[in-house]
Amino acid sequence: MEDDRTTITAEFQGFEISIVSREPLLGTLELTSFTGTNIEVPLDYYSAEALVAALVQFLAQGSND
Repeated sequence: MEDDRTTITAEFQGFEISIVSREPLLGTLELTSFTGTNIEVPLDYYSAEALVAALVQFLAQGSND
């Protein structure tokens, strides 16, 4: 089975996460690609928790303690 997905490079612009629902917790995180296309990343509680854990691991790689 071939993977026909295309990699898109994008960055987080520092805008807020849009809350769609509080119960259950659902929202979207917006990224902007280098071509100017906006990418919405859907989030629920568990995916947001996993994203935070991955970001903490990333930041730990740059700590100069």
